[in-house]
Amino acid sequence: MPGPELSLPTDMRGQCLGLAVSGGGDSMALLALAGEWAKANGSTLQVATVDHGLRAESADEARFVAQVCAEHGLRHHTLRWERAADGPSNLQEAARIGRYQVLAAWAQRERLAAVCLAHTQDDCAETLLMRLARGSGIDGLAQMRTDFAREGMRFLRPLLGVSRADLREYLRREGLSWCEDPSNDDNRFQRVRVRQMIEALGLDQSALAQTAKTLRGAQEALAFYTSELAAKAVQVGPDGLMTLDRAAVLAAPQDIQHRLLARLFGGASDHPPRAEKIARVLAALEAGQGALTLSGFQIEVSQTAVVVFREPSRTPTAINYTPGAWDGRWILRGEAAGLNLAPLGESGLAARDWRGSGLHRKALLTTPALYSGEELRISPVLDPHPAVSATPLHPWSLETLR
Repeated sequence: MPGPELSLPTDMRGQCLGLAVSGGGDSMALLALAGEWAKANGSTLQVATVDHGLRAESADEARFVAQVCAEHGLRHHTLRWERAADGPSNLQEAARIGRYQVLAAWAQRERLAAVCLAHTQDDCAETLLMRLARGSGIDGLAQMRTDFAREGMRFLRPLLGVSRADLREYLRREGLSWCEDPSNDDNRFQRVRVRQMIEALGLDQSALAQTAKTLRGAQEALAFYTSELAAKAVQVGPDGLMTLDRAAVLAAPQDIQHRLLARLFGGASDHPPRAEKIARVLAALEAGQGALTLSGFQIEVSQTAVVVFREPSRTPTAINYTPGAWDGRWILRGEAAGLNLAPLGESGLAARDWRGSGLHRKALLTTPALYSGEELRISPVLDPHPAVSATPLHPWSLETLR
């Protein structure tokens, strides 16, 4: 009897794919099914387990996955995440964000085409009800995306059409083992309580998941018209300065206006600014005046222009340079071993003659720069460099970045 079917894009054939495998039933089924798919489609696989260090069992689970991979000749990497002091206060949210960050960095280092996640039909149903309880609109209620970009990396969810029960049945039939996460039965967590409610009420998970899928179609239609507005109303300069065509934004339907601003100031995040904050920005646009901050951006509105700068205090702290996405706004390419990546800042700007560049001073402060200790070595925006380049991203480009 064949196993559940993975839903993977045809352009993944012949590519090297990454798998995020925790050791739980869903991800171990993904590992087995992807192995079969890779053999049939001329693809290769690498596997990563993110050890959050939040449970005593996590290290053992990573070793379990590593052992299974070794038995099948697959490269396995254990990725460790440490909570950032300036990250979200909610631990689960911080861990979720951190998981994407370390997976994307790993996939970029290994030059993988995409990373597959093991979300299932059950996850879609549970998420629908959780967000319904919060009063979410179409975007929140829509099915998880099957193909999306995050942290400059492509992620796939090939199991959204498969139930958790079918995956467990497949594992049992094939004699494959998995780890049980005790937190899956801990009703302190909302998702667990929703899962228990679905079972107690006898709700049809596939029908709930289908509702989420239908709403995804409606969301995609609205997103299409929002992207049409973005193409004519939003410009991003070589220094990352974002400008908005005020008249074009105000001429659009209100829902499209909200969607445009949510995307502009939410970047690749799953959590855009609150509606009341977006409403304040729209009020400033209507008045033709105002200076606001929103989600780490400074917005200056006049009758003739709307300009948007990154807040210097919200840019990332110095890290070891690796090519890839930075600050959700830039793509850096090229090798520069031993240098640190940080915002250009006041000291970096003072070290360069920028006034003849035609670029905006406030925008330049938050552009990427490479340092050796305190010494500015490369400012790819101000001084084109043969080894390293920095390309500003339009807010819509992360949607299709490959």
